[in-house]
Amino acid sequence: MQLYKYPTLLFILLLGFSQISSAQDISIQEYIDEYKALAVAEMKRAGIPASITMAQGILESRNGNSYLAKVGNNHFGIKCHTDWTGKKIHLDDDAPNECFRKYKSVYESFIDHSNFLTRKGRYSSLFELDPLDYKNWAKGLKAAGYATDPQYANKLVTLIERYQLSKFDLPGGIDCDNIVLDLPAITYYNRIKTVIFTCDITIAQVARAYKIDEKKLKKYNDFDSDVIPANNKVYFQPKRNKGPFGLKTHIVQKGETMSSISQLYGMKLNCVYHRNRMDEDKQQQPAVGQEINLRGKRKSPPVLSTTPIVRPPVVNPDKPIFVPNPSTGDDDDDEGNIDDFEITPPVVNPPNTDGDGNLPIFPPTTDDDEDTPTSITHIVKQGDTLYSISRKYGVSVAAIKAANGMTSNDLNVGQRLKIK
Repeated sequence: MQLYKYPTLLFILLLGFSQISSAQDISIQEYIDEYKALAVAEMKRAGIPASITMAQGILESRNGNSYLAKVGNNHFGIKCHTDWTGKKIHLDDDAPNECFRKYKSVYESFIDHSNFLTRKGRYSSLFELDPLDYKNWAKGLKAAGYATDPQYANKLVTLIERYQLSKFDLPGGIDCDNIVLDLPAITYYNRIKTVIFTCDITIAQVARAYKIDEKKLKKYNDFDSDVIPANNKVYFQPKRNKGPFGLKTHIVQKGETMSSISQLYGMKLNCVYHRNRMDEDKQQQPAVGQEINLRGKRKSPPVLSTTPIVRPPVVNPDKPIFVPNPSTGDDDDDEGNIDDFEITPPVVNPPNTDGDGNLPIFPPTTDDDEDTPTSITHIVKQGDTLYSISRKYGVSVAAIKAANGMTSNDLNVGQRLKIK
């Protein structure tokens, strides 16, 4: 049928297509609601203000509606560069047919954005800034050459202030009310069903809300306690033997462990150890700044931390894990299936250290009728959150709140917290 002979029908079809196309676009506020938890999670991991990440995502991807975002899941306009080995997408930008990175999910784009800024030397001065100083972060990104637009910094600051994005840089900056009633949507990361909660939540609550077996949830995530700290990924399927496609390595940040790296990338902990020729039984930890393989296998182990985490072993016979079968030499395949045999290694409790293996700075206090230490005192510093404090001392967020009679996650600089 020749539509030009029927102008009314053609108009109706074009109008319908326009409405469908428009309906698919999301607003800036919808974009913020969808990705704020991921921006906060990356702030905790890599030190980039969540407000900056959100503003860049909005600006670079037209709040998720650009061709690059929709087709390539690239929300930050990061080009291929010489070190990119993942999939690619080409389009005109500063020059015709430029190469941009293509991701399997938006989550991978957010994580690669953090890795990009932390690994490129020209951005190193940004991490000396106050994490609440979003204006100088914006200026620093422009000065370091992130974008050619002379108004880039001003546009970021305008977005941050117009949509009050700086509140996400503060402890308790995300509204936690009715978190179980307004459940996060399930997405995929490293081909695993994943959700991120913006607040502390218990394993039992997640299991009930999503109708998943509680024992399976614990097994998939290797949680040390019954409380899942805010802004952590929660996996609903077994982890993979490899990291996400296109992400070959990870640079160790302060406070990170092999366990936290395993959780960050959706990789089985024993596979992270195996790929990096490290001894899981000895709880070996890499030094800050070392490169950890997420795909492929290192020729030699990385430099280890000089303050290894030492934990008393507690055997858990109900928690088998899998390791590559040495008889085959077959590392794994792209579908996460390896030739395995089952073992039951020791499972250990978290240490009472600062995350680097150091003893707490503040001396222990004792109860009047006790001669043995029962608690220590932590004084809240700028940038502290309940989650970061819980990691520092190896206790749960719920335990800190209970010990201090807290009903919210809000903290004040100078506040004294009892850590049992």
